[in-house]
Amino acid sequence: MVRISTQLQGDCETLCLATDVQGRRILSGSEDGAKLWCLNSNKSTLTLGGLTEEVCALSISPKHPDKVFVAEGSNLHIYDLHNPSESLITLEPCEDDINELAVSENGRFLAACDDSGMVKIYEIEKECTYKSLRRGHTSICSSIKFRPRKPWEIISGGLDCMLDHWDFSRGRVVSKLNMNEVLEDSVSGGAQLFNPPLVHHVAISPDGRKVAGALGNGSVSMFNFSSTKKEKLLYGDYLLNGHSSSVSQVMFLTKTLLVSGGNDKRVCLWDITDSNANSNQPNQHITLDGKINWVGSISDRVIAVADTSVNISILDIV
Repeated sequence: MVRISTQLQGDCETLCLATDVQGRRILSGSEDGAKLWCLNSNKSTLTLGGLTEEVCALSISPKHPDKVFVAEGSNLHIYDLHNPSESLITLEPCEDDINELAVSENGRFLAACDDSGMVKIYEIEKECTYKSLRRGHTSICSSIKFRPRKPWEIISGGLDCMLDHWDFSRGRVVSKLNMNEVLEDSVSGGAQLFNPPLVHHVAISPDGRKVAGALGNGSVSMFNFSSTKKEKLLYGDYLLNGHSSSVSQVMFLTKTLLVSGGNDKRVCLWDITDSNANSNQPNQHITLDGKINWVGSISDRVIAVADTSVNISILDIV
């Protein structure tokens, strides 16, 4: 069962989240800026200073959880939570509004994707741009993730219906998947018949072997990497069709447990072991007050969810 354990009361709609698992803290972004929440007290403990525009993406360094990254339009700021009144530095801006930020496992690189379709990689300690990747998406790049256990690989998804697998050290796409082609033989009823399979969000399993794509046609598409020396993304052999409208978020809790959130206000929990592939019914689900904007993990049994209401919901899986 998935249930609401508590709700953090905000002042306006939360657009994005970042979670600090070790410290049980949540960073939230909205048109009012960015706030840090403590899950021990369920209260906001600080507000980041100097932000004047809508905060559209956030990330927390896995190696240094007091170092946080904040996207404000096309601008990108680094903050130290010990001194939240102003940013430590503002990095070179992206070309357009940023949609997602991600930090590599080793804490060395920061990735940002934007509305121009570009992916930009920053080297954090040197406070500079490492690579600008422009030869991937032909429309908005909506999501970006570093691949676990593969320090030079990222996966990006875009509103051109493409899923791109990059070697960013070489600045090139290793493999690409077109969601229209993937779905040609897989479409199955409901919302999937009407809306294009825009890639709104991507997630990669903790072992780096599976990729999930949240699609505009209401499905979650699953992919694997080939077992060859030069690994490439392979066409998925199943879809998860538990939503009645666009899927906005996907997130792995474990390598076999997936969370999805959609514009139908549903948060769905999926067991994606091979025996449960091709399921049209999630193992568990809950309906919240608004369309799902963002999901984040506190643990493999606790989820933070931001929707179009003013609340951030903390969900327990029991």
